[in-house]
Amino acid sequence: MVTRRLAQALEVTTDELLGLNGTKKNGGNGNKLSLRLLRRSKKVEELPSSQQKTLLKTIDIFLKATEK
Repeated sequence: MVTRRLAQALEVTTDELLGLNGTKKNGGNGNKLSLRLLRRSKKVEELPSSQQKTLLKTIDIFLKATEK
């Protein structure tokens, strides 16, 4: 019961939560975040708005630099 509720809160399947389907590389599902990224995004959402904006700008700059 707890596992199912936790999976729903994290918007993942119970298999993904338990690591049963290879979530290291998105489990073959390109539309789902890995649990590691999902956990971090939840923490980012808890930050004050100004810190969120700063962090997202930093990520955007990094991603743009890797496109070249």
